[in-house]
Amino acid sequence: MAEPPPASQVPIFNLQAYSPAEIEEAIEKVGVKKANLPFLTSFMLAIVAGGGIGFGAVYYTIVASDPTLGFAATRVLGGLVFTLGLTLVLVGGAELFTGNNLIVMAWASGKVSCARCCATGPSYTSATSLEPSGSLSWSFIPIISR
Repeated sequence: MAEPPPASQVPIFNLQAYSPAEIEEAIEKVGVKKANLPFLTSFMLAIVAGGGIGFGAVYYTIVASDPTLGFAATRVLGGLVFTLGLTLVLVGGAELFTGNNLIVMAWASGKVSCARCCATGPSYTSATSLEPSGSLSWSFIPIISR
């Protein structure tokens, strides 16, 4: 059986209310973890993130192009279906560029070097270049389906 974590080690994700200092510590831990991801892992998770966002965008476009819905209903339903893509990114643990910006917190505390954070960090490189490829792959589905 797996042993529970030691009392001094608080898990990063739980349902407890955090103080600002605890939030900072949790973000720094995640930043260090993201900055040290292997390139292939980051590469694949960036494609998954782009695919999830593209999935949500396809469904938003379907809802927004329905002429029978009113203005407000289109916006509300469109927002709801787009969050499906964001949920896929969150549940899948994908490397979305906006989440990788939190690596700067680990840099500010000195836990990640500037070179690792900005210049050579695989998370930034792969997330920035591959999210669009994952999203654009969804644009070929209507073309292929004809």
